[in-house]
Amino acid sequence: PSVSSAQSCVESAVRRSPLSPAELYGGLTFTEATAMTLPFVEERLRLEAETGVAHHIDHIIPLAAGGTHTKENLQVLTAKENIAKGASE
Repeated sequence: PSVSSAQSCVESAVRRSPLSPAELYGGLTFTEATAMTLPFVEERLRLEAETGVAHHIDHIIPLAAGGTHTKENLQVLTAKENIAKGASE
C-alpha cells in the first residue's frame, strides 16, 4: 500500500504542476521520484497510526507556484495544517 500511495502522490503532482516531469522531479525518473516519496508516505502513515490524526504530504512551495516534487520541498503536516496553509495562499 505504501508504494501505491507514493505512486499516486507522484502522479497527482504531475497533474497539478505547470512544470515538465523532468523539472518537477528535479531530474528524477518517475520510479526514482516514487522511491524518494516513499519515506514521506511511511512517515504520514506512522503519524496517523500513532496519533489518530489525518496527515498529508505537503509541498512547501506549492506546485501551482512552481514548487517541485523533491525531498527538499516535501513535508508531512496534519491535514488541518495543510488545509489551513492552502487557504492562506
